[in-house]
Amino acid sequence: MALLTQDTLMKLFSENWDHIRHMERYRMLSLNIYVVILGGILYILSTGRVESLFSYVAVFLAFFTFINLLIAVKIEAVTNNFVKANYKIVGELNMEDYAPIRTRHCIWKVIRFQWIFSGFYAVCLIGIIVVLIALH
Repeated sequence: MALLTQDTLMKLFSENWDHIRHMERYRMLSLNIYVVILGGILYILSTGRVESLFSYVAVFLAFFTFINLLIAVKIEAVTNNFVKANYKIVGELNMEDYAPIRTRHCIWKVIRFQWIFSGFYAVCLIGIIVVLIALH
């Protein structure tokens, strides 16, 4: 990285943050869509009008949850790559005190916010599978 100028590194840093923000917006959009569809399905199931279709709806919901889990894992991988690249740029420009990217202390060193979304989908998927197994 030593061959790149400071202006080029700053441009790369800025572009990486733009990509990270885009991935965050995409993650929130997919979560909002998931919650709306989940809420709608749970409401319809709670009315008792579609009891005969419950298994099909639950299988659809499990598949939909699995797809969202894969999306969340992919977003985390892409975001992590951009954060690592920015971490290198921050080190190259000696900006650690001015642009802290990673928390190096406290409980946040162990608990990574990035896995909350994947964990949410995993818990939902396990719950749906348990309900499917319990009802059959």
